[in-house]
Amino acid sequence: MVQKTYFLSKHGCAKNQVDGELLVGALQKSGWTLLDTPEQASVIIVNSCGFIESAKKESLSAVFEAKKNYPNAKIVLAGCLAERYADELSTDLPEVDAFFGNGDVSKITDVFASLFDFEREMPNAHSSFFGTPSCNQYKKKVWLYPQVGVSCGARPKLFNYKASVYIKITEGCSNCCTFCAIPLIRGAVRSRPIKDILSEMQAFIAAGVYEFNLIGQDLAAFSIEAKDSSVRLKQMKNKKLVAYRPATHFKSALIASQEKQSEQCQESVNQGEYGDKSLSGLARLLKAISTLQGMFTIRLLYIHPDNFPHDILPIMVCDKRFLPYFDLPFQSADEHILKQMNRRGNRTVYQKLIDDIRNSFEKTAYGTACIRTTFLVGFPGETEGAFNETLLFLKEVRPLWSGVFEYSPEEDTPAFSFPNPVAKRISYARKALLQDTQTQITTAELNKFVGKTFKCLVEEVIENTSDENFFLLARAWFQAPEVDGCVVIPVYDEDMRYKYSEGSLVDVRITAVRNLDLEGTLV
Repeated sequence: MVQKTYFLSKHGCAKNQVDGELLVGALQKSGWTLLDTPEQASVIIVNSCGFIESAKKESLSAVFEAKKNYPNAKIVLAGCLAERYADELSTDLPEVDAFFGNGDVSKITDVFASLFDFEREMPNAHSSFFGTPSCNQYKKKVWLYPQVGVSCGARPKLFNYKASVYIKITEGCSNCCTFCAIPLIRGAVRSRPIKDILSEMQAFIAAGVYEFNLIGQDLAAFSIEAKDSSVRLKQMKNKKLVAYRPATHFKSALIASQEKQSEQCQESVNQGEYGDKSLSGLARLLKAISTLQGMFTIRLLYIHPDNFPHDILPIMVCDKRFLPYFDLPFQSADEHILKQMNRRGNRTVYQKLIDDIRNSFEKTAYGTACIRTTFLVGFPGETEGAFNETLLFLKEVRPLWSGVFEYSPEEDTPAFSFPNPVAKRISYARKALLQDTQTQITTAELNKFVGKTFKCLVEEVIENTSDENFFLLARAWFQAPEVDGCVVIPVYDEDMRYKYSEGSLVDVRITAVRNLDLEGTLV
């Protein structure tokens, strides 16, 4: 008899992490047990990333390793890589027993059932695309559901550190940046109902969660898709902004579902009890969150700078639980390159946006705002002059944090066929220069925190057997989970050893800067 046990191999971004937590919730309801290690697992899920080439290779390597080391386990390739390439991989990747996209992650239980019972009456996974599927289609074990709505449900196990959680408020993206495959993978943007977001947050508050990180491909797009997403996708197709791959499941599902999706989104966010309809959708959501009771903080991650809704700033200023942390992926500061990326900004516009944000928080208890950004180097046609515009922008705006990525040619995106590619050695050198510059900026900016006291969230308690002391690893408000530095707090008092645990809140005076991390003492 098959043991109902499985192991989840996690890859990709915070959005993928939430999908993984939803997978666990759905499987737990069906009696499946998540294992910490894969040795005794009947099924191994590789929850994959398909965003850039390196992420694809990492996910595929996880598949090969799982099959090699645990040949008796069933392998399920789930997530973005499966969503995008299931048609091809279902024939080219025999190591995988089932492919499961991210359109409706709650359906993972049907996939698991199919792995061990091929004769049962199967649910109509492909009906939206091909009509009722045949037995042969099931034997291919490709499970792709329409990209409609936002997958949600129980999340009994969180993969964050204790007392911190990601809240997904949107899914998909309609910005259509020419280098980005997200619309191909996750479809057009759609939003969760405000009441559902509030309900989920209330449950987590009751469970002791302190830090909420709102996520989506672009938080600024919250609710705006209701009026124009179907029109925009049709325009994208007609203008070939996105070279849709011929796979029937993508085209038919994405285009055919838009009218119904638009009606659902319009109904879900335009509800009178959630504030002034003249406000942006994100501003109305933040006003609604402000009505929640409790001690917690909210961080906003991933806001497209071209769409930034300024009306969120006064709302955030009025409620100090909103952390003035802004993740704005500028990608470039050269106007020509930005246009080629299908973006509208330039260095001057982006500098003013940062000034507006920082000025809004000067007189608050925080005294400033934390800016994090992302840069993409080596985009086709990026000249030395265009790169220098980005370098100058970085030096002028001095974000506390930034990530730098080399351009990855993604098939079926417009930029894949753009002329004038940048040599790898050049893009690598540009990446290194931006990273070195950012390290210098971060070190200088972090030094401004020395001598100040912050309330920090403890992520880990680390024993140090060499000298009998222990350390707390914690984060202050300007440090997002996973991507930024941390605060290292040595504790030498033996009596304090059992006072602190993951999820504790501690007051810390910053004493030193250690590369990209801070060191502090308990107050």
